[in-house]
Amino acid sequence: MSKSSFLLLLDIFVILMLCISLCHGAVDDDRKVYIAYLGSAPDRDYIATSQHSTMLQALSTHSSVENYLIRSYKRSFNGFAAKLTNEEAKKLASFKEVVSVFPSKVYHLHTTRSWDFLGLNQTTKRNATAESNVIVGVIDSGIWPESDSFSDEGFGPPPKKWKGACKGGQNFTCNKKLIGARVYATDSARDMDGHGSHTASTAAGINVRNASFYGLAEGIARGGVPSARIAAYKVCDDTGCTSEDILAAFDDAIADGNDLLSVSLGPESSSEFYLDPIAIGAFHAAEKGVLVVQSAGNSGLAGFQSVASVAPWILSVAASTTDRHFVDKIVLGNGKIQTGLSINSFSLNRTKVPLVYGLQASSDCDEFSARLCLPNCLNKTLVKKKIILCDDMQGVDEAYNAGALGLITKYRSNDVSFVVPLPAITLSSKDYDSVTSYLNSTKQPKAKILRSETITDKFAPIVASFSSKGPNFIPDISAPGVDILAAYSPVASPSITTTDKRRVKYNIISGTSMSCPHVAGAAAYVKTFHPHWSPSTIKSALMTTFPMDALRNQGAEFAFGSGHINPVKAIDPGLVYNTVKGDNIRFLCSIGYDEGSIKNIAGNNTSCPKTNTKMLPRDFNYPTLTTLVPAGKPFKVTFHRTVTNVGVARSTYNATIATLSELEIKVVPQVLSFKSLTEKKSYNVTVSGKALGEQSMVSATLIWSDGTHNVRSSIVIHTYEGVRRAVYIAYLGPLPDGDYIASSHLSNMLQALSKHSSVENYLIRSYKRSFNGFAAKLTNEEAKKLASFKGVVSVFPSKESGPSRTASATRIRSTTQNWKGACKVGQNFTCNNKLIRARVYTTDSARDTEGHGSHTASTAARNNIFIRIIFVSEFYSGPVAIGAFHAAENGILVVQSAGNSGTLGKQTVSIVAPWILTVAASTIDRRFIDKGFSVNFFSLNRTKVPLVYGLQATSYCHESIARVDDPGCLDTSLVENKIVLCDKEAYNAGALGPITPIPWTNISFVVPLSAFSFNHSQI
Repeated sequence: MSKSSFLLLLDIFVILMLCISLCHGAVDDDRKVYIAYLGSAPDRDYIATSQHSTMLQALSTHSSVENYLIRSYKRSFNGFAAKLTNEEAKKLASFKEVVSVFPSKVYHLHTTRSWDFLGLNQTTKRNATAESNVIVGVIDSGIWPESDSFSDEGFGPPPKKWKGACKGGQNFTCNKKLIGARVYATDSARDMDGHGSHTASTAAGINVRNASFYGLAEGIARGGVPSARIAAYKVCDDTGCTSEDILAAFDDAIADGNDLLSVSLGPESSSEFYLDPIAIGAFHAAEKGVLVVQSAGNSGLAGFQSVASVAPWILSVAASTTDRHFVDKIVLGNGKIQTGLSINSFSLNRTKVPLVYGLQASSDCDEFSARLCLPNCLNKTLVKKKIILCDDMQGVDEAYNAGALGLITKYRSNDVSFVVPLPAITLSSKDYDSVTSYLNSTKQPKAKILRSETITDKFAPIVASFSSKGPNFIPDISAPGVDILAAYSPVASPSITTTDKRRVKYNIISGTSMSCPHVAGAAAYVKTFHPHWSPSTIKSALMTTFPMDALRNQGAEFAFGSGHINPVKAIDPGLVYNTVKGDNIRFLCSIGYDEGSIKNIAGNNTSCPKTNTKMLPRDFNYPTLTTLVPAGKPFKVTFHRTVTNVGVARSTYNATIATLSELEIKVVPQVLSFKSLTEKKSYNVTVSGKALGEQSMVSATLIWSDGTHNVRSSIVIHTYEGVRRAVYIAYLGPLPDGDYIASSHLSNMLQALSKHSSVENYLIRSYKRSFNGFAAKLTNEEAKKLASFKGVVSVFPSKESGPSRTASATRIRSTTQNWKGACKVGQNFTCNNKLIRARVYTTDSARDTEGHGSHTASTAARNNIFIRIIFVSEFYSGPVAIGAFHAAENGILVVQSAGNSGTLGKQTVSIVAPWILTVAASTIDRRFIDKGFSVNFFSLNRTKVPLVYGLQATSYCHESIARVDDPGCLDTSLVENKIVLCDKEAYNAGALGPITPIPWTNISFVVPLSAFSFNHSQI
């Protein structure tokens, strides 16, 4: 072979290798981390990693999969994390032994006086020996082992049950207090964020005297069980906490011998239990006798369905206030004092300094951004040695980085103070506006911001506004989570500004992350008196011993669950609601998990009970009694519960009901008599009531009392959906021949989709007279699954459509013989020989309160005609095309409007079925004009009045929306007795008249005041 030929072959080989490498690189780029959950770990000996590699090998065309297997879960349950393509993940999910496959997600942390407030002070009765034997596992951002809160002075060796290890990375040492550490994120268990140290010390830190944040909140910092041991599991870094790391931490923590786990993190949205790593880990923890406590989340301002983790085997915790609150004050140049919120350790030495508004101190941003002091907006020269006013708290970072001397801003909630990196205060909107008025009316406005101080909050505990609420009866309980002082990382910024250079050993933070370890500490305290109590027993003891005031808490039970924790009362609850091994499985069976999934989750010897003994979800033996009922219908529901006596051997408990709602509640039996400890008694509660509106709830409290113990259970009936559902239409084609019970068939189909015991709330309507189908409330996943059912032609979402914008009964002959309809229209509505029949599908009456239907009906048939035509206005292609097809098959012509989207182009008709007669709109020989276009019957009496532009008549809105006068933009005082150049908001603001542009030259609109529209060419 010649040298040139050899070189040519070598070049070809290199190119081929490069192509192969690039191709593999492209495939690898498509890979992301998925978690394969295989259920319980097999009882027999097996090599998990080998099994997992074999499964991956069956998926991949590569000769080796070692680079794709991220982690094997093998100590407490079975599964693995691996880098897969989407197609490989789908194929893996079809394997017989696989319960679920889901992508790894990033979870987020849910960011002392509190224990005294809870009644657990230094003189409270304790069992020191038992407390030293309790191990609290903390799954978080790691821990700072050298913190004073984790000193092991006076501690003996770790409990013999401990099977863990200290694998915290380099320069990380455990001790007799901090007995274990593992790291899954980064290469060290050391806490670089502060969050993990804060939560661990809140739950089980030792007593540390003279702890404070720059002198604020000074006192003894301590955990709920100072003598307990701590094990830290680091799953979070500065980017968040991934699913595969969280699940790995559960796998280890359960096997290591922890008694309970504190988990102050969670997802942003809920998912099925078998797709949620925390729910999966907590399920196996509960089966092994380990209680899992989790923060409810900080999305409370989003509404009553904001808790993302709802598994009943997790103790979910809301955040509430304590009787200590941090406030701050600002003194204006005119001597007026405003009180606001902040944790401000600075002092301006009693000197008043100049004030400047963010809008005035910006030279590079638009008005909207400048008002908020968004990043890179402030001019450092203009803010130097001044206090700046910013319209939102997000301006804190920019004010600090720009070198402002101080900051005044508006708060988003009035119940939480934040550590700030400079002298700063957050005010209510009213007080903030008062300061801006002073600034705008004074030539040289000045102010000084004082150092924060503590005040007593006599209304505590109140659930914090940020604390997540609902669905159903989640969170379970509330605990202190506002302004909590605890240990911190000495390398992390103490404030909400990452560039803050200060460093502290103890910090004040708020969040459900802080309330979670309070409950973990309280649960550990209860366990020191009752070492053999199960997780459900401890959970019941905490949930039934201390109520909260529903009238003083927005969201009531959806906000605080069963109430506020009381650790001391919880050690002697009287009665408890215990769940035995297997109850969690029966719950999963009740919500629709099939036999195969149950066997994979819990083991091959597990199965669901027979149909006649199947449990209803609401009968899960939980301390609270709650259920979802249909809106708009009277309800009657029955709950079944079993209690266990843990109080006095021979005792009698009587039932009483407390409620402000119009509920009829019957308890059977009303008296429970016990002869011994651990004896069980069952009872039923039947709750009846009037129809509830959408998104509403009613509640009551059941109290079992023996004169010493008061065992409280909340009763909540609600119409809040726990998951987001939308109305979907399932089209099943023509009606089957012969006898056919549509509703029964359709309910069975829905039951196969839904994990609820009843689907009566979800079936909206059956189509059974002319064709086959139904409308139901479904999740997106349920809709996809339904579309795959045999016999289903299509599944599509129900959509709302706006309408495409003279009748007398005299001398009308009687109804024709071929008419088979009915007059089902609601109250105060009568048909006649002209209007022969009517039906209603929305609201409760066929009466037209909008005008569109009467207009179209009178246009089509105001004369003496019997028309065998169905006339409809614009809907979407799915339901109209389907209905029209079956109408045509039955000899009925369907006429439909073409739609009003002509200005968008030449392909704007959405209904194109050839069996529909589609109609365009044209003009007639009469038009309405008003020196422009409008149907205006007002007159301004030939008087000329002032003109004002919408942009000049607003003080609230950004320029882009002020020009078109979006709702709420116009200032009433600026438009009164004037004509406004704008869009639709003029009437609501009280203007005398509007002038507005329109894109059409051949249409006029009825207007609510003197107005006209003109084409853009007239501008």
